[in-house]
Amino acid sequence: MDEELLKLFIEITQLGSFQKVAEKNFISQRAVSKRIKLLEETLQVTLFSRESNKITLTPAGDHFLHRAKQMLTMIHTTNYELRQLNVSANQQLSVGYFSPFDGAVIKKALFQLPTDIAVTIKESGVEHLVSDVLMGELDCAVILDNYGYHYDYQQLQLAHFPVHAGTMLMGVSNRNPYAGAKKIPERLLQEKPVVYYSNEESTYLKRAFESSLGTISSELNVVRQASFEQMQMLVGLDQVTAFYPGGVVETVQNPAEAITYLPLETKADQHFTFELIYKKQAIKPSLQTFIDLFSTQR
Repeated sequence: MDEELLKLFIEITQLGSFQKVAEKNFISQRAVSKRIKLLEETLQVTLFSRESNKITLTPAGDHFLHRAKQMLTMIHTTNYELRQLNVSANQQLSVGYFSPFDGAVIKKALFQLPTDIAVTIKESGVEHLVSDVLMGELDCAVILDNYGYHYDYQQLQLAHFPVHAGTMLMGVSNRNPYAGAKKIPERLLQEKPVVYYSNEESTYLKRAFESSLGTISSELNVVRQASFEQMQMLVGLDQVTAFYPGGVVETVQNPAEAITYLPLETKADQHFTFELIYKKQAIKPSLQTFIDLFSTQR
């Protein structure tokens, strides 16, 4: 279907007048009416109820409005994907990340890439990121490591280097009495569910958190939350607690969420790293450029 015709139809629904659309596009009202009549004839439905100085969408028109927006999105996405096919492999870079936190870490380097490098970004669970890099689906990815346990990169035949290091923090509601403390006691973790964010089914962060705490982990209820915004709301409402990577949580922190981030009062090691992983034998120019940008930041 004609992209310009779809745009015209959507514009009429937004401005509520054939005349206003005609004036905006520097064409006659008659031309607008003629094009919409052609669209209605093609679809074999009436899209607008026409009254004096007023037009409204018919039920069919309202349904088609949603479809028209979907079709425009599909056209734009397809055009972008087709353009990407013309970009050589050396000018393409696919990068994976697992949360808003490591996403914030790689953002600076991504924005510094030359504009002729076409970037594809994917958010997945850590397990999937590792397998995607191994299978060549991704050029590189950032994962959480050295927290609870450590990946054997030599066995995986993956290269890696840290792009961030810090201490894990606990998030508690400002309503909670411990929000005014210097550290969060371990017993609070036993009183409320502990949540973590992952946009897909993944237990990696759960296992890492539990492993980092040792024996106390058997007494905890650690659950996944698929929506980051919902997780933040639940923490802010003092219904749950959550763990966050220190040093980067500030980059996505919203004061309106009413959350305080504090270290955990524990003897267990709560240090972690974000590691950029990639295949040693698959370093193409775009990936090397990306790696070099991190080298200049360290």
